[in-house]
Amino acid sequence: MNFEWLLKARDYLRIASHSSGTLKIKVNPAILSSPEFSKLPKFDEMPKGVDDVKVSIFTQTITIRYQPDVIPSALLDELFTADEERGSAILADLQTRLGVSFA
Repeated sequence: MNFEWLLKARDYLRIASHSSGTLKIKVNPAILSSPEFSKLPKFDEMPKGVDDVKVSIFTQTITIRYQPDVIPSALLDELFTADEERGSAILADLQTRLGVSFA
């Protein structure tokens, strides 16, 4: 599974609100017209540190409830603002923290 798409998707995503343990992301509907984002990764069960993910098509948001002791909130904030090199390093760190393979 490759999460490098997330770095490219940042043009379509913006943090709507973020408090430790809850991240709400606003999704630009234009992402739907991009073929590279048509197949997003799916998990049979939530990765370690992620409690819940809810998608609202009406508000065009994704709300992620997570465990801040596993995923530091500052790391998620930085993921949305970092350059590509730092963003790749953050994804590698998240891979370790979540216990999933992104490659």
